[in-house]
Amino acid sequence: MARHVQDEIDLPDGARMLRPLGRVAKRTRRQMFLLELGYHPLAPAVRNRVLRTRADAPPPGDRKAPGPRCGACKWIGPLYEGAQPKRCWINNGERVTSGNATEVRAWWPACEEFGAAGT
Repeated sequence: MARHVQDEIDLPDGARMLRPLGRVAKRTRRQMFLLELGYHPLAPAVRNRVLRTRADAPPPGDRKAPGPRCGACKWIGPLYEGAQPKRCWINNGERVTSGNATEVRAWWPACEEFGAAGT
């Protein structure tokens, strides 16, 4: 019979062991932390530059608030990996970001580099 960690720890009735956060949850927490500090989540991916959110951008905790967001930016373009389309940052026709950690979320508040789509 397999032994479990819960078998060796005396837990109060009804208490549960919490699992450690996975990669995706840690990344989401880190991105929200950066947004709350006024930095764009892509800031770590864009080396040698500070990428801050715009002053008129909506607050990070309110996804329905009006204001400029990444989803309406002209610098965000499609990246196709498999059947799932993703969004990445494109500068001068070249992809700057790619991969899960730098996939741009449409709801993120816009950064200082924001350019309205169609301009």
